[in-house]
Amino acid sequence: MLAIATLALGCAAKVNRFAVVPSHVCAGTPVKLEMDVVGSPTVTIDPPLQPEPNQTYIPQQTTHFVVSVRRGPLNSKEGSETEVKVMPGTPAEPDEITAAVVCQDQRLAGAIPRAPGEWDPRLRVTTVESGPDREIVVSHEGREAHLTPQGPSTSAFEGTSPGGTWTLWSPLRNGEQCDMSPVLPNFLNVSAQVSCGN
Repeated sequence: MLAIATLALGCAAKVNRFAVVPSHVCAGTPVKLEMDVVGSPTVTIDPPLQPEPNQTYIPQQTTHFVVSVRRGPLNSKEGSETEVKVMPGTPAEPDEITAAVVCQDQRLAGAIPRAPGEWDPRLRVTTVESGPDREIVVSHEGREAHLTPQGPSTSAFEGTSPGGTWTLWSPLRNGEQCDMSPVLPNFLNVSAQVSCGN
């Protein structure tokens, strides 16, 4: 009976959820493994790290985490993986912010929510830049900036967290209409320069 129960558990082994939070950190910030696993998990970390109490680790560089379980009579492996990105102290590093947009009221608009808990509280935005092709209005943490091809950079968001909701919109240009969906862009993008504060 015990052998049958063990076999059944092995067949049912799976990874329901696996995350490492926060997933964007400064060097030396602890991250915690969160997992919902059926079976006995194996955690692989590259580059290797020594575990701290309570399933925490302290990465000094961008680190890849994999959790896996063995299942079934063939002992096949099932798993999930994620990455913790370690951001630099200085200089700042670009972080791409891309929002899917829809066309309404003569403008392209979209928002991208980024869970605040995924971001180390020490990470801070320095500047935000747009591309050369169209003007974009950016809103985040109660601040707003109007970026244009002639003025594509702003420090309006300096000191804010990269996490939270970013809203991007762009007015339609001459000749553009909302019913021109095959021609209009599906996404708007800006780049935030992010570094570790003190």
